[in-house]
Amino acid sequence: MILRMFKGHNGIKINRFLKENPITVFFQKHYGTIIILVVMVAVISIKSPIFFTAKNGINILRQLSLNAILTCSLTLCIISGSIDLSVGPVLSISGILFFSLLEMGYSPFIAISAAMLFGMLIGLINGLIIANTNIPPFVVTLASMYILSGAGFLYTDCKTILFSHPTV
Repeated sequence: MILRMFKGHNGIKINRFLKENPITVFFQKHYGTIIILVVMVAVISIKSPIFFTAKNGINILRQLSLNAILTCSLTLCIISGSIDLSVGPVLSISGILFFSLLEMGYSPFIAISAAMLFGMLIGLINGLIIANTNIPPFVVTLASMYILSGAGFLYTDCKTILFSHPTV
């Protein structure tokens, strides 16, 4: 732990106090992550004047929004006692489909609808395979993860898609 740095002549007493004191055990167990997060934000704010700006806050929230949506869906999956490893590649292929349709001249509404329908179709296929066979969800979603990753790499030729559209 962090407090092993403070091993002086009574370092054993400090360490034993922190391990046996119910208040410190409670805070370490329940609020340890939050305390570390607050300390990190404080240190980064002191070191970088740009960190606590509105522009940076919006940038962080924009980057976290996608992960938050994926986390909510995966939470439901894990609560049901299953796991889905194909979420990342489904998102990737859906994005590729979305931008490809925009590039072909389709409206953003059509492109978003097609990407969402594709993601739901892959989820339906995975669900039907899991429900109608004895194959574990881990194996089914692992296989679809590799299939979709390979399809995405083949379509994009392993390159990043650069795209600019006035509506996006």
